[in-house]
Amino acid sequence: MVRKVYVSSKFRKEGSSSNFRYELPIDIEPHQDTHVAVTDVIIPHSWYNVQASSNKFYFHEGVLDKVGTLDSGHYTASQLASALALKMNAVAGAGITYSVSAPTATTNRMVISQTGGSGFFVYSDADMMINGRYVDVTPLSNPQSINKYLNIVTSRAVITTYTTGLIVLIQTPEVFIRSPDMGLDTLDGNTGRRDILKKIPVDKPHGELIVSSNTFEASDLSKLGSTLRSFTIQLTDDHGNVIDLQNADFSFTLNIVESP
Repeated sequence: MVRKVYVSSKFRKEGSSSNFRYELPIDIEPHQDTHVAVTDVIIPHSWYNVQASSNKFYFHEGVLDKVGTLDSGHYTASQLASALALKMNAVAGAGITYSVSAPTATTNRMVISQTGGSGFFVYSDADMMINGRYVDVTPLSNPQSINKYLNIVTSRAVITTYTTGLIVLIQTPEVFIRSPDMGLDTLDGNTGRRDILKKIPVDKPHGELIVSSNTFEASDLSKLGSTLRSFTIQLTDDHGNVIDLQNADFSFTLNIVESP
């Protein structure tokens, strides 16, 4: 019986490097207690720190909610401040302008200032997810927000100068390998999905390789209930958003384990 399968997105049957269908040359027939576990993961940290799942800035101006959408890219704190001002001004009301100061080494906070208006406030992800936004009061289950980078604490007091929390540019502290065809024994407490095969901490900076260990524990085993030949693999963030690897490929070992 096959004991290990080496999977690389480079040899996918179809799809992208982070969301693909893989096809084995033979069937793997499970026994009653056949399980799978993922080890030896190699992932290039090639995704941007601002992408479609984290590129919206939510704020309130006058009597309206506003959303500034940043372009995908890998930003420094100074570049993020400049881009934020640009996108806020793109959606600002007539005669209103915004400036955003880059964080200093001393405080690591941005200051957002409004000119020509009666004030604004900024939403936190928690406020949008739990309480809803001010106008439509509909909670957003996944705000896709740049606000989380700024560690916003919502105060609905309207002001003309707002100081953010500490800036944290790394917003993907872990990534998840998922498969609806195999990962049925692990509950994702964030999304409610049951398709996780492996969680991998992101412990390398942008441009380097993330490498996981070659060991697993009993709780890492996921029962294989049907013949394994063609299966889907996704690499996602903690919201379940597929990560854009910018066409870089990743790989892992799929261990076939018979429980004693």
